[in-house]
Amino acid sequence: MATINTVTISGRIVRDVYFEEFRTKGKDRKKTTFRIASNRPYKDKNQEWQEDTCFIDCKAWGYQAEKLKSLTKGSLVVIQGNLKYDEGEFNERKYKKNFIKINSCILVEKKEQSNDETNKEQSSDETNTDEVIEEFDYDSVV
Repeated sequence: MATINTVTISGRIVRDVYFEEFRTKGKDRKKTTFRIASNRPYKDKNQEWQEDTCFIDCKAWGYQAEKLKSLTKGSLVVIQGNLKYDEGEFNERKYKKNFIKINSCILVEKKEQSNDETNKEQSSDETNTDEVIEEFDYDSVV
């Protein structure tokens, strides 16, 4: 029996997007990495609403990475992709973690930084909603 590995999740980007260009196996590569926070509301035993927040790393490569590098902290996105597992060593510490390999990303609400750094981010009524970054099938490129 075949297994299904598809994830669709929405959340806000918790820090600015990290974009890198590098060379491997003789080819130029691009990668975008960011983390989203997704909230799950639930009622506790007293029937009061609570929220559980899950932080998820998301990664895109190639053309998709180029398109997503302009996303900013606070933007609301809907991500569709596949769960992937990564392990390695960084600063002499081993790590193991899951992340979402992005197949498509829809920008629902973009947070813009104001010119005055002392002001807070613009309110949601000043943002562009339902802007599609791009539907992209990563598997057709790799």
